Amino acid sequence: MADSREVAKALLDFFIVVQSRSGGEYFRLLCEAGLTVSQYRALAVLARAGEPMTVKELADRLALSAPATSRAIDALVGRLWVARSEDGHDRRQKRLQAMAAGRYALRRFDEARLEGLHGFLQGMPAETREALYAAVCPFLAAQRQRPNAQPEPQPEFQPESQPEPQPEPQPESFEPANREDRHDPAVVQR
Repeated sequence: MADSREVAKALLDFFIVVQSRSGGEYFRLLCEAGLTVSQYRALAVLARAGEPMTVKELADRLALSAPATSRAIDALVGRLWVARSEDGHDRRQKRLQAMAAGRYALRRFDEARLEGLHGFLQGMPAETREALYAAVCPFLAAQRQRPNAQPEPQPEFQPESQPEPQPEPQPESFEPANREDRHDPAVVQR
């Protein structure tokens, strides 16, 4: 039986291979958008949170300092991807919420990641792909059961036996098609 150090080394090697062979478009989009990793992570957490968060709550989730989190958020607020407002109970606190334009940009990043992973997995022998799928599913299920788990759902890979959903056409910009949605943090994700 492998000890945790051996498993960690194997996972690191796996992540390096996957990232180097599947992340080209994803990283190109991040660079094109001028996002740092911290800004991307902050946007992802806020878009998937379901409710507004304080800077401290977000900093805790990101394992960043409050000043580093604030700098990341300032850039996202400037792009109109995140809204910052006063807390209704404590005016000293600021509440953060992903806006429609931010959720739209995040979907574009996630779609690029999913396509890169899909291409990587298509190049694997079917038995290897099935073994990977069988190993990953119980891990994900266990993580969702953890009492303090903060799941960040990602699009699910569709096994070859199921028809793949057709992507909806998207404009080539990070901005939503409806310019009105940019300014409305309450607009429901499309």
